[in-house]
Amino acid sequence: MRPFIRLYKTINSHYFFDVNKNDIVEISGETYDILSKNEIYETNEEIDMLVSKGYLSENKAKRVRGIQANIAENILKRYMKHLILQLTQRCNLRCTYCAYTVNLEENQGRGHADCDMEWKVAKRAIDFFALNSIDNPNPKISFYGGEPLLMFDLLKRCVIYCESIFQGKDITFSVTTNGTLLTDAIIEFLELHDVELTISIDGLKDIHNIHRRFAGNGSGSFDVVKENIMKIKHTKPQYYQKCVINMVIDPQNEFDKINAFFDREKNEIYDIKATISEIEDLFLCNKNVYDPRYTFQKSYHLFLAYLNLFGIVNISYVSPIVEDEVIRLFHSVSDIVPMKKIDEEIIVGGTCIPGQKKCLCNYKGELYPCEKVNEADKEMIIGDVNNGFNYEHIKKLFLYMEGNEKQCTNCWACRNCFLCIRATEGNGSYSIKSNNSFCVAAQREFDTRIHALIFLHELQEYYDVKEGGVFNVL
Repeated sequence: MRPFIRLYKTINSHYFFDVNKNDIVEISGETYDILSKNEIYETNEEIDMLVSKGYLSENKAKRVRGIQANIAENILKRYMKHLILQLTQRCNLRCTYCAYTVNLEENQGRGHADCDMEWKVAKRAIDFFALNSIDNPNPKISFYGGEPLLMFDLLKRCVIYCESIFQGKDITFSVTTNGTLLTDAIIEFLELHDVELTISIDGLKDIHNIHRRFAGNGSGSFDVVKENIMKIKHTKPQYYQKCVINMVIDPQNEFDKINAFFDREKNEIYDIKATISEIEDLFLCNKNVYDPRYTFQKSYHLFLAYLNLFGIVNISYVSPIVEDEVIRLFHSVSDIVPMKKIDEEIIVGGTCIPGQKKCLCNYKGELYPCEKVNEADKEMIIGDVNNGFNYEHIKKLFLYMEGNEKQCTNCWACRNCFLCIRATEGNGSYSIKSNNSFCVAAQREFDTRIHALIFLHELQEYYDVKEGGVFNVL
């Protein structure tokens, strides 16, 4: 037999993930060795017991599909959640890792074009959003670019108009900016209207200025950004507590050098909240290069963050860079719920209803599923502000898994896949066949979750680590 499983081995024990049962099982070394063979011709008592309980099945699905397309229209007409307005495609920086700047394949990206949204387009988009979010008590509108503060007058007009037409609802506004244009007047308006402010800053000066440079002269932007953040901290301390930095990490740098940003002895804005991610190089020719010191040092900090969950290590020892990552990881492991077996048809992928969770309106009024899709791929256009959603086209986007049965049904991560329609970008065929990097990323992400569950189990099983902790390693 050839059971549909994936094997794991640690210094303490052996395990397998059973795809049919969606469950992780600890096994003996003898059983592990038997299951390691491509074809299993022998069994033992443990294997016989597991088979009797429904484990180690060879069963696989025969068909795959995305979520049901027939529910999209009804939901999109009444429960849109988040409108993203692309106020401009212009930007005063040229960040080297930005998909809109450089390193692009010929058919990728749209570049930093000299294109701005007009008020009539913004108004139509907002009216469309209001009409299609009737059942949503908490609508959200974000301002996007390019650099959205280059169009601050339009941003102001949009906020004031939204406040008039969304009365009675708890509307939220947000803007992500490179932080170079934050004048006193802009800060005053953003605070007055409770606009969620996210500022991009990638670390201390020597780290930040590697990538985030001004378009005109190529000089680094750190000094200007930090000065503006300090201005908020000193003049608007309550608003400062709500601000967030968006830190994009380049793994070719040492982790500890990046982490120095949060050292109060080295940085006056160490205490600002942060959202953190590594450079997304999916559409960049220059892929991430990982410094061994980055990998090793990050692993150490991840270990401290794990121990903090059990009260063994004080939170002060945990890097903010990994803190949120670990919290998200251990929230996600609860999704791995034991099941019976795989049906003949399975729903593969984590696609949302295009345009419902997020909807990007570009400067021309074209609608896209979200801000992460490639605007150069016209197949991603799902409507416009004059004619609304193109429901027939949206239904087609749900078919991206069709014709890919062999790859998906044989994938050990098929029941926990997060693939979305971004995986089809650039080929217009609504298929993931030509973009295998998404599959690799999905498998890696699920693999990390399984390792996390095993780690939690072993902390308690082999090291007597209970909630609250029994010893202090530092």
